[in-house]
Amino acid sequence: MERLSHLIETLHMAGIWKAIPVSRGGTKISHLMFADDVVLFGEASADEALVVEACLAKFCAWSGQKINAQKSSIYFLPNTNEAVVVEICNTLGIPRTEDFGCYLEVPTINGKVTCATFQSVISRADKRLAGWKAKCLSLEVRIMLIQSTVMAIPAYLMQSARLPRSLCDELDRKIRRFLWGASNMQRKPHLVAWDVLTKEKENGGLGLRSLRQLNSACLMKLGWRFLSEPAALWARVLKDKYCHGRTVSTLEAPR
Repeated sequence: MERLSHLIETLHMAGIWKAIPVSRGGTKISHLMFADDVVLFGEASADEALVVEACLAKFCAWSGQKINAQKSSIYFLPNTNEAVVVEICNTLGIPRTEDFGCYLEVPTINGKVTCATFQSVISRADKRLAGWKAKCLSLEVRIMLIQSTVMAIPAYLMQSARLPRSLCDELDRKIRRFLWGASNMQRKPHLVAWDVLTKEKENGGLGLRSLRQLNSACLMKLGWRFLSEPAALWARVLKDKYCHGRTVSTLEAPR
């Protein structure tokens, strides 16, 4: 895969592979790789499709591997000419898609973020909670399950996305109900306020996390990486797309 990356980069440097800029005059991206997955970026043209086809054919001949067209798909921008779309798909033998879905549980393409965007988080939490009978578990075990499992479900997404507040609040409600042994058919009194439970144990709490606060903490960590790793590709892409040539220190805080 490293050899494929070198081959694509060589074609890009020679001006044969036309990479996609993230903004006007910004960083150009020709490919992204993670594990055994590859995302290729290029101009939507018949000539570019031939370049991609030749590049992949050369790599397959060298490595003995083969492209699985059934597990591959092509995404086009909405304003792409339909005739060009058909020609590219026929050239590469790969079908068109309107959405790549989720990758590692994170939506790859989305517009306005709503609760429906991350509805899978609620579904997974419900599935976990439904498998446990709160009345048969001690308070200590319920706290351990909440910390190790239920709160870990949205934590991965929170590393790179701000979840809607209503979704975080709904998850908090489900956690509180499970903690005090309530069910869909029976309500139980909450003996201690949630604000107290989310304090550190040294301060009289249980060390549980409010999911809003957890999300903010994760994004603050991402912000620190953005400042401390300016040469990283993802940091350069964000700067090119949203900073418009300004340094991070001169940006105004969002209102």
